[in-house]
Amino acid sequence: MTDFFTFNQEKSIEAVIYLANQAKDPTKMSVLKLLYFADKTSLEKYGRFITGDWYSAMKHGPVASNIYNLMKLDLETLDTLGFRFDGHKLIPNRDAELSKFSLSDIDCLDNIIALYGQHPAWDLSNQTHQDPAWHKNWANRTGDNTSVPIPLEDILDTFDEGEELLEYLRENTHIRR
Repeated sequence: MTDFFTFNQEKSIEAVIYLANQAKDPTKMSVLKLLYFADKTSLEKYGRFITGDWYSAMKHGPVASNIYNLMKLDLETLDTLGFRFDGHKLIPNRDAELSKFSLSDIDCLDNIIALYGQHPAWDLSNQTHQDPAWHKNWANRTGDNTSVPIPLEDILDTFDEGEELLEYLRENTHIRR
């Protein structure tokens, strides 16, 4: 597995809030799936994730690991981050700080909202189950593991130009061989 970009907690929280404010039914699951699609789009188009997070294969699809852990914090802490949960529904208590995003970040987030923002969480989960990177790692987990890392190479393998992008990233970022 490679090292990738550094997780950006502030930007990730803003991405969660941005998606939750625009999705038809913003649940923990739907926002995590929308974020996966946005990060994959950003990786393919711009050579980077929006969040800098790493992904794990879990039962209901790929999950941004650090963001998932943030979502499990206590309600008071979540409220200070800018959102809360009402059952499964993610409720932002403010607008996202757009200054945290580049124009390309907003482009990717908006494209994903346009494509998938009206879909219910279970539909998004089913769509991520078609993702070869998730499928490969979930199918190859051992024992009772409920979460296994998805290597960047496996995500890049889902792109037509994935090998070239991996080589570019190795030459221009801190990714190891």
